[in-house]
Amino acid sequence: MKIRNIIYGLRDPRNDVYCYIGKSSVGVTRPLTHLIESHSENIRGWVSELTKKGLNPLVDIIEEVTTLDELPIREKYWIDYYFNLNPLLLNIQSIPKEIEEIRSDKTDQDLDKLLSIIDIIPEILKRERMLRGVRQEELSKLTGMSRSTISLLENGSNINLDSIKLYLEAIITKNRVTTVKKERVRNTENDETK
Repeated sequence: MKIRNIIYGLRDPRNDVYCYIGKSSVGVTRPLTHLIESHSENIRGWVSELTKKGLNPLVDIIEEVTTLDELPIREKYWIDYYFNLNPLLLNIQSIPKEIEEIRSDKTDQDLDKLLSIIDIIPEILKRERMLRGVRQEELSKLTGMSRSTISLLENGSNINLDSIKLYLEAIITKNRVTTVKKERVRNTENDETK
């Protein structure tokens, strides 16, 4: 039986990474045309680069598809799958616009901010706890974390987002409770002096 409906991949022989995923209703004839003249400028450039080095893309059949109607659905599935493995997949026109435009100067600035703050998180945690007058033992009771885990967080070890969030929520909540108690004491003192 001759294979007709296929999903194929064009693989880079230098690193065995798929650079293009396509569909064909005429078997391997369609993928082989990319080696001669592709509809995509990106693929033409990639094939040209390989050819200059005496190489050609490797053509693999990824899946045989039963019906023609399933072909675009399965192609999208495999593009999404391989895009997660290789974000430089040459199927740019098949990738949703919002994914294509993810990177910007703002995202680069956000990443730089994140990188600059990561190293000082332990210092911030400890400073905030101490400024609020919360002891590690007390914080341990509030969070359900052991005192040694809190110590590790404040020293930059064993840091994870859940622990940081729990830590901060506990000292913020503790501070609010303390503030409310102080206000009640002040109000009581004012009532007694009247």
